[in-house]
Amino acid sequence: MLLEKLVSPYRSVTVTFSTSLPVEIAIVRLRGATEPSILGTKKEAAVGTVTRQRVFLHRLVPGKGNSFKPIFVGRFDVAEGETQLRGRFTMHWLVKLFTASWYAGCIYWTVLATRIALEERGVLTLVPLLGVVMILLGGSVVLFLRWLAADDRRFLEEVITRAFSGSASGGSHAP
Repeated sequence: MLLEKLVSPYRSVTVTFSTSLPVEIAIVRLRGATEPSILGTKKEAAVGTVTRQRVFLHRLVPGKGNSFKPIFVGRFDVAEGETQLRGRFTMHWLVKLFTASWYAGCIYWTVLATRIALEERGVLTLVPLLGVVMILLGGSVVLFLRWLAADDRRFLEEVITRAFSGSASGGSHAP
């Protein structure tokens, strides 16, 4: 459904990464493959927090910002003799709140303006179209930003997989 794609530009996707490494080693390797902060990072990298209870990662591309990019949120567990990093790729909750508020405001405007236009025939007949234009504009921006972040999930998956396989490369990634 188009409305679902526009309101939730990056739906949550649950994933599990498994490794035979002990949990402490897996944490150390993933920390080594990521940067702890965006400050001082001058190249493309996975950035965020890595602890047993909380893993929060996103892709940093210097000079480019995109609040609609996917983030990985998860935690380490041990199941069936394997270390597992379980989590989900999602969008930051503030971005979800902003997007939902945008569409709610546009829909509210359109409904209210349509009601007034029907009551005040002739004077404000085109005003409801402003709400429709704002919905379409918002949808276009969301789809464009989603397109810009199309490779972010794959990038983060590769960083995690490489860290667990032992070929971590210091937080950066060359495509």
